[in-house]
Formats: sequence, structure tokens, C-alpha cells
Amino acid sequence: TKINLKLFIYIVMMLFAKVSLAQKDSVDVFIGTETGAQFPGGLVAQTKFISDNFIYPTIAKENGIVGTCYVSFEIDTIGHINKIKIVKGVPNCPECDEEAKRLISIMPNWIPAILKTASV
Repeated sequence: TKINLKLFIYIVMMLFAKVSLAQKDSVDVFIGTETGAQFPGGLVAQTKFISDNFIYPTIAKENGIVGTCYVSFEIDTIGHINKIKIVKGVPNCPECDEEAKRLISIMPNWIPAILKTASV
């Protein structure tokens, strides 16, 4: 079932992707990112994925609970999602937080960030 656009807006998930760096024999100095990690297909595809896969928790529907769940996770060097954490959950709705974590965990691999480095 499709969720109401109004509900979708209330349950916006802020996705903070960090990049895990693989260890090497030489030392690279991290300068910054040329491009950040990206959901395959961009923001439009990410929004579609969320709306197609989000399951509004029954307890939240029954009690009229709405809110924003802030989620952090890491994208490794091959695009896998790791270390999913709730940064700030929906008040009085741990089921909403669990749904946010579930949704992140079923996302396809991301396009990893491209880093600027200088070998030392």
C-alpha cells in the first residue's frame, strides 16, 4: 500500500552517510571528498525506494504518532551499508525507530564516496 504523502513528509529520514576507509600499507592523508556517497539513481530513486518500502508501524497509526527519525550509517569503500544507528528517534515510538533501521538495512548498495588523498 502507498503511504499518504503527508505521512511520508512527517516521517522523513535524514540519512547521514559516513565513509569507512580501508587500511593500507602506505599512509594516505585524507584531504576531503570529491563526491559524497550516493544512493544509486540519486535522490529521486532514494525517495521512491523509501515510499515503496516504508511500512508505517501499526502502533503509530493507531495512536496518531508522527515524527522524524534521524538515522546515521556508514557506507564502506564498496558501497555496503554498515553501523546503522538511531541518532534521534521518534518520541514514544520505538517501533518507528526500528522501521527506520529496517528500511536502511534493505537499501541497495550505495555508490561510495570518492576521496581526495595524498600519499605520505
